Amino acid sequence: MRSNRNPYFSLGHDRPATELPLTLADLHLSLSPEDEVIVHLGARSAPDWSCQRALDLVTGAGFLPRGKVV
Repeated sequence: MRSNRNPYFSLGHDRPATELPLTLADLHLSLSPEDEVIVHLGARSAPDWSCQRALDLVTGAGFLPRGKVV
């Protein structure tokens, strides 16, 4: 059964960016293959944080990004 849900998730609010890979992996495991989600990564700012790093984390967790990374 295909749910194709499109919920919004805010992950890592005021937490270290180093916690995001496992948080994203847990989210990925909780979804069906065809589900679409909107994710806000709210990790604590770090000197090496960038849109590219966010994109790398998301793809590394198994997601296929669509749209803008801001």
